[in-house]
Amino acid sequence: DSITQERAQLEAKFEIANKVMVDVRSQLLKAEEEKMQLQAQLSDAQQELVSLKEERCRADEEKKVAERKAEETEQQLAVLQEDRARLESLVENLKQERSRAIEEKQAMLKAHADALQEQQDLSE
Repeated sequence: DSITQERAQLEAKFEIANKVMVDVRSQLLKAEEEKMQLQAQLSDAQQELVSLKEERCRADEEKKVAERKAEETEQQLAVLQEDRARLESLVENLKQERSRAIEEKQAMLKAHADALQEQQDLSE
C-alpha cells in the first residue's frame, strides 16, 4: 500500500514536472519570439539611424553650399556698391563739366554779343 502511495506521489510529481517543463518551453518560445521581434526592431532602428545620418550629411552639404552662395552674393553686392559709387562720382563730375561748359559758352556768347553791339555802335 505504501508503494502504491509512493508511486502515486511520484506520478503526481512527474505530472507536475511535465507541466512545468511544458510551461518553461512555452515561455522559452515566447522569449525567442520576443527576441526576434526586438532584433527586427533593432534592425529597423539601425536602418533609420543610417538614413538620418545620410539626411544630416545632405543637409550639412546644402548648408555649406548656401553659405558659399551667400558669401558670393555678399561679394557681388560689395562690387556692385563700389561700381555704383564710381558711377555716381562720374555722374557728378559730368554734371560739373557740363555746368562749366555752359558757363563758358554763355561767356563766349556774351562776349560775341558785346562785340557785335560795339561794332554796331561804331558803325552808327
